[in-house]
Amino acid sequence: MRSGLDDLGALGLDDPGACFEGPPRPGAVLVSECAGHERWRMALPGTPDASGRLTGRPGGAGTGWVLFERFRDTSWGELLRTRFVERCASVAERHWNLSCRLLANGIGAPEPLVVAAQGRGLVARRSFLVTRELQGFLPFERYAAAHPSFEERRCALDALRAMRTRLASAGIVLRDLAASPPCLASGDGASAGSPAAGEACLGEERGDDACASHEDGVPADFVRRALPTVAFADVGGLALRASAGGPFEAWLQAQESALSQATVPSR
Repeated sequence: MRSGLDDLGALGLDDPGACFEGPPRPGAVLVSECAGHERWRMALPGTPDASGRLTGRPGGAGTGWVLFERFRDTSWGELLRTRFVERCASVAERHWNLSCRLLANGIGAPEPLVVAAQGRGLVARRSFLVTRELQGFLPFERYAAAHPSFEERRCALDALRAMRTRLASAGIVLRDLAASPPCLASGDGASAGSPAAGEACLGEERGDDACASHEDGVPADFVRRALPTVAFADVGGLALRASAGGPFEAWLQAQESALSQATVPSR
């Protein structure tokens, strides 16, 4: 449980038994369900729900929306990999560790609030995780469609390259791109749980806002632009203690190739 949370009641989870079977709390909405993995969306106490009703007094987690993920009947192959390759006691714990490691290495991820498991043994087959919902992020394709200029796309790819380096430093590989597509948000659109956009790329822009000096070798007609923030709204396609590579490398190369074939804007 995250520091500052006294008990499950701070998240509106007044019935611990419901955390492993059925809706985790009244008003929770089932978002997705497949292969023993359920994802529910629910409002924290003190947050108006979808109908506008207040859901109680705010607790230690504050207000907003969270995702409740339940893992059960996970395949033994996945459980053995979770226990002996990634050294986690449950799938929910693996997701918790991935989110914490991403955030520690400057990559956005859902803020983990509570993790628990049911059963004994080397690895638990039933577990759940509660994370704060990320807001303001778009998958790359949607972000690129909303930011179509050459410079914006170049900054987006620069952000993804920086994210790739940080993943490698963190010992994380993106093994399933469909399950965990990288998401992006402009600097002012990222929600809690995402790092500040501290990096910058160079973009052409003449006019009043253009850089007036040549400091650090930057031409006078270029300005520094903050890179978009990169995050993973779902960490299920990531893996700990895995070798480098994976489908993300081929996908990123395809995006870079497409950008290189685009028309470079004239000065």
